[in-house]
Amino acid sequence: MMQGLEATVSAVAREGVDGVDIEPVPPFTSYPRETGELLLKYRLPCVSELRRIAESGGLLSYGPNLFETTRRMAYFVDRILKGAKPADLPVEQASKLELVVNTKAAQALGVTIPPLILARADEVIE
Repeated sequence: MMQGLEATVSAVAREGVDGVDIEPVPPFTSYPRETGELLLKYRLPCVSELRRIAESGGLLSYGPNLFETTRRMAYFVDRILKGAKPADLPVEQASKLELVVNTKAAQALGVTIPPLILARADEVIE
């Protein structure tokens, strides 16, 4: 799978794409570290919902906190196991999105992150 991932990233880079948006789907969810490293290797700025890609070489991520989302899922599993009917439980979506900016990747890519984005970031990776 990694070989296919690298072939895809390198093909996109050869096409002269200025940047990519990585969706939270396989193989990216399975190989976030490797995806981030490949993006840097092929000098592709990237935004994603996936914080782990930003931590590994993506330019930034903006999405729900997966730890908090998982914690909420556990709450619903607990309610169902205690007898609640799934249809009676409310539908929830993330109420807080987090912005993670990787200035180390930005510097490696020659990209300037505007000060306003840095000021609004929940976390800045340096």
